[in-house]
This record gives sequence, C-alpha cells and structure tokens, in this order.
Amino acid sequence: MLNLSRNLKLSIALIVTGCVIHFIGFVSPYWNIIPDTEALESTESAVRLGLWTVCIRRGKKINCVQYDHSLSQSKAAKGLETLSVIFYLLSLLSFWLYLRHPVYGGDILLVCMIFIILIVETTAVGALCWVTMSDIQKRYVLSWAFGLTVGSVIFPVIAGWFVSQERSSFIQQHRRSSLEQPEKKEILLH
Repeated sequence: MLNLSRNLKLSIALIVTGCVIHFIGFVSPYWNIIPDTEALESTESAVRLGLWTVCIRRGKKINCVQYDHSLSQSKAAKGLETLSVIFYLLSLLSFWLYLRHPVYGGDILLVCMIFIILIVETTAVGALCWVTMSDIQKRYVLSWAFGLTVGSVIFPVIAGWFVSQERSSFIQQHRRSSLEQPEKKEILLH
C-alpha cells in the first residue's frame, strides 16, 4: 500500500472533485437560459444553451441538438474549456508519475503546479469569452452549468496550495538526506 502524505491525498481528492464538477458543467446545456416569460411568447425559440448543445422549444416539446455557434468567442470558450479538462487529466497523470517515480518528485510536482495554474487560467478566460458574446447575453441569462464550471476552479486553487506544500516537504527531505550521507572521497593513486 502506498504511503501518501496528507497534502498529496488532499491534492488528488481536490483535483478529482474539481474535474468531475467542471466536466458536469462543461457538457450540460445550461450555460445560458432564456427567461421563461420570453420563451412562452414564441412558439419556437431556443430556451437553453451550452457549449455544445442548444435546446429549442417547439410548442410544448423541447429538443436538444448539437450546434456550432459561429461567433469566435463561442469557439474560443469551447477550446479553452476543453483545454481545462485536458489540464485536469494531465495534473492527475503527474500525480501518478510522482507516485511511480519519486526520485523526480520535485520536478514532477512543479509540472503538476503548472498544470493546475493552466486549469485556472483556461477556465477563467474561457468563461470570459462566453460572457462577452453580446448577442447571446442580450436574450439569455447565465445559468447553473456556467456557474458550476467557473466555480470548479476553487478546487484546483486549493489543490495547488497543497501541491506546493508537498513539493516543499519533498525538497527539504531530499536536502536533508543528501546532507546526512557521508562524503565519498576519491583516492588518487600515483
């Protein structure tokens, strides 16, 4: 059984939690919703939008279909949020590498911290791109899936702090163990 530090356990749990929450918001068609009063006035209107899906109300029936919005902000938001999911997975991969190759622990944890920073940045900029789509924001209001995706960044932020603590501990232990080893002197034969 692996002997994981408290910092590492918390970091992994936070990244997994953030990834799951982010992914739920990422795939949900509830980034924007149209206010009910406006949807009721039209016999056919889009009532919900997500990054990948638009749900259209036709009479009493709502059909959701895959769509590709032509605005560059929508494409940027999709790309950045997709990168966020990839960075979540890469940070989990870096934890696995850390456990498999502890000799390189300091470097691997540094890479993990970089992935965590990239998660936060790509999620925030992707959300900003989505919010700046003025034609969408005039008719629709932001909904729970958008909030879930944006709010999920709190988990990697906290995980990043624990990873930095783990890295500091690793470096201190590594320095301590290198100081405790006796110096090997070379014997020169003439």
